[in-house]
Amino acid sequence: MKTARHAMLLAAAAVLAGAFAASGAGDGEKPALTVVADSLSGPSDTTIAAICKVVGEVRKIQRSDPKAKIELVPFANNEVANRELLFLRDKNLSVRGKEKVREPDHEAGSHLWRKWWWFERLVERQGMIRDAGKEVDLVMMGDSITHHIDRQKTWQDLKGRGINVLNLGYGGDHAETLAWRAKNGELDGYRAKVVTIMIGTNNQGRNDTVETTVKAISEAVSVVRQKQPQAKILLHAILPRSSVEQGRLRARSLEVSRRIRSLCDGENVIWFDMRPLFAKEDGTGRFDLLPDGTHLSASGARTWLRALAPYVLKYTGKNIDFDHEASGLKPCDRKWINFAADFSDDKSAR
Repeated sequence: MKTARHAMLLAAAAVLAGAFAASGAGDGEKPALTVVADSLSGPSDTTIAAICKVVGEVRKIQRSDPKAKIELVPFANNEVANRELLFLRDKNLSVRGKEKVREPDHEAGSHLWRKWWWFERLVERQGMIRDAGKEVDLVMMGDSITHHIDRQKTWQDLKGRGINVLNLGYGGDHAETLAWRAKNGELDGYRAKVVTIMIGTNNQGRNDTVETTVKAISEAVSVVRQKQPQAKILLHAILPRSSVEQGRLRARSLEVSRRIRSLCDGENVIWFDMRPLFAKEDGTGRFDLLPDGTHLSASGARTWLRALAPYVLKYTGKNIDFDHEASGLKPCDRKWINFAADFSDDKSAR
């Protein structure tokens, strides 16, 4: 009897062991859930739309079970998207065949390393693009200077005037990243009348030079022209920094601005230089308009949109004039930069 009972226990143990082995949970963990990228995306999706769908599915699983193990099967034929998806890797998420996927390259514009906030803005912008319809009056592309303008009351005033507008600014963006977004979906599915590009102030890292920054901005302009050939592009000069201590950054930005002006033909790509409105006589930025040295105050936002008004009226037929004269703001008569201070070091602009 004892022997029979012992045999039954051994048999039951064998069945349980087999069940765990079959489920891949022999270590007591749940089996990994498989997310297949290609099953979530359609053939008409842009790369950004495809990325958003995959990351959205991953986040849905993680919200329902933060400890869930996930195996992500990358796209079969979308290397650009797969490079971004590698940023999702962590102890609970693996990528099948990751050795076959090129590692993300920040210099090539890869940017999902910021993970959730950047992804959330991508998704939000995708929704706005869908809601905007087929014709958009004004598309504003840039970094945090553009990003944060839609937090200002001025932005609501602008939309209240019947302007169909998209804000495609992302905090921290470099020119390379803006070009990446332009290539991969944020300029698809609609026709823009006016596109503004203000980028470059963040291209001040140790791997950035005047030459690499100009090259990246040139590529961004080229992509926008390709994606939106009917649009008038307003290419902005880089705004001055406010503090005297940031002279080296202003010097580099000045040199970049000088060079990218040659990208403008006056017809399809138009030079837009509002630096005199934002500068004091010593070349530094006005703290009432650039209170932290870089980003716009409410007055700064209104100053920018007032400066845009004649172009918007000319190319869309819509008036966004914010009564510029009533503000009392007068352009600085002198050049926006203090050459003696900012070029005292010959290497300051390199």
